[in-house]
Amino acid sequence: MLSNCNAMLCACLGERDANNLMAMVEHPAFSDDAACQRGEIAHSLNLLLLADLLERVPLAAMYVAERCAAGERLFLDHGAVRSIVGAAVGLPAGRRHFARLLEPLGYYQNSVYPLKRLKMTGYSYTHRDYPEEIGQFFVSELDICQFDGTFQAAAHAVFDSACDPLSEGSRQLLNKLSVNNSLTLSEAQRLLPQLMACFRRLHALPGRTHYETLKMYSAEAAWIATEGSAYNHVTDRIDSVDAFSDLAHKRGLPIKEKVEVSAQGSVRQTAFRAANVMRPLLNDDGLAELVPVPGAFFEFISRDRLADGSLDLRFDASNAQGIFKMTDSAA
Repeated sequence: MLSNCNAMLCACLGERDANNLMAMVEHPAFSDDAACQRGEIAHSLNLLLLADLLERVPLAAMYVAERCAAGERLFLDHGAVRSIVGAAVGLPAGRRHFARLLEPLGYYQNSVYPLKRLKMTGYSYTHRDYPEEIGQFFVSELDICQFDGTFQAAAHAVFDSACDPLSEGSRQLLNKLSVNNSLTLSEAQRLLPQLMACFRRLHALPGRTHYETLKMYSAEAAWIATEGSAYNHVTDRIDSVDAFSDLAHKRGLPIKEKVEVSAQGSVRQTAFRAANVMRPLLNDDGLAELVPVPGAFFEFISRDRLADGSLDLRFDASNAQGIFKMTDSAA
């Protein structure tokens, strides 16, 4: 039953948009409890993050519209977010900004993936109650200590202004959720907008000079400078990434040139290139000017079953680093 999810989304989006969003996606088989279970709140957050990304990525919205017109639905495999370690002093460091939200929702840190080419580390978070049905989170950290003093100075100038949007009331609700694994519907409806507020740019407008310095060293740091904690990408789990990639190339869509294949061969990924978006950056006079930068993108994944019959929910460091290049402005 999905009455709680629908009610939570209606409170956030209104009935029409909530119903449209619910119709886009495959859903877990939740029980029909009066209380909102942590899995229902986690799934609803994933849906809201999807809706936010579709507003920012026209090509993703087109893809979803085509799927729905064909009578098909998305299967939310995972979403990805990026974070900074060593700066953004007003927030919990790196992945902890997200972990404090995800863990009460039923997620646990599953695996760690060194992303050495990017000077980052990836962490996967999997849902305890519905590991195959509720989308995972891939949280990456960029450690500014791996860069020189020029980069670190620019990173501090950009990210140290970050402010935590999470209210004391929301912290209390997350604590209650951690203990009880559920909230009342009204509590969940109050909590979700606060959770969504944590998935956006939480620092002040970057200066153009600082942004360009970050970009010289790391396209990923530059991306975080303009987009912050927003969804970097969302991923549809499909039957055959290879077949979809071939079709997208034939249609002339801006898709990755080659499919990324995991070392075990059981996970295959590709993605559309990031959307170009206009973001304000401060010039030397302190005035905001709109600048074209890479935004978010949409990814596709196929996962095989393992010998024990479970779905291979692993990620792959090489795959991830290839997919991350979708937001590289030089790509």
